[in-house]
Amino acid sequence: MKTLRNSSLITLVIVALALLVAAPVAYADSETFTATITPNPTNFSGVTTTLPQFDPSLGTLTSVTVTLNGNGVTDITATETADIATTVSTLLTNVGLTLTDVSVGLNLSESMTGQPLVGGNPISITNPLLIAALGHYDSGSLALMGTQTDQVFGGLSGFIGLGDLTFDLAGNALTTQSFSGGNLNTTQATSAGGGVTITYDYDTGNVPEPGTLSLFGTGLLGLAGMLRSRFGKAR
Repeated sequence: MKTLRNSSLITLVIVALALLVAAPVAYADSETFTATITPNPTNFSGVTTTLPQFDPSLGTLTSVTVTLNGNGVTDITATETADIATTVSTLLTNVGLTLTDVSVGLNLSESMTGQPLVGGNPISITNPLLIAALGHYDSGSLALMGTQTDQVFGGLSGFIGLGDLTFDLAGNALTTQSFSGGNLNTTQATSAGGGVTITYDYDTGNVPEPGTLSLFGTGLLGLAGMLRSRFGKAR
């Protein structure tokens, strides 16, 4: 019975001392917002979307992550305008997306490529596309995808407030080709857009109250002393 009492007292003292030396710990949290920009025919600019600023009442902003998830489709056509067969070794659409917000100095760019296949492999000098004299080729709808992320740690004041951030998306498409033989006329019909995601990482400021913990720890030590004294008299 005495051993049990001593063990209980030791446990109580350890808990009390731990509370007395407890250090404040800041708690980290995050908040994410997403907006979608519907694909627009290229080339385009001035397409905007808005996302909320970071609410300063939540805590202290420590970093911001902005992600552009680009998507779209392209359809490439190639027509042989001379009466000569043509060998195509390069045929693809390059799409550049640029996301900006001048208020926070954001300039995020990504590149997406749509490339036709021949026999299941990309068109290349070793896997060319053959177009007959006066022939026509249509790639059909080719998917465009890409992701670009920017993480910001400094100069965060522009992200903070109770208003909105306005993001501007621009898209440009260019057909790249190389061939031998006749005369090739290529066109592309492309649309592109994407999702914009912003994540705010912050410290909540919700920390343990050292004064309260110290008071509670002192009380436990006092209780341990009282119990020891009572156990001593009960012998």
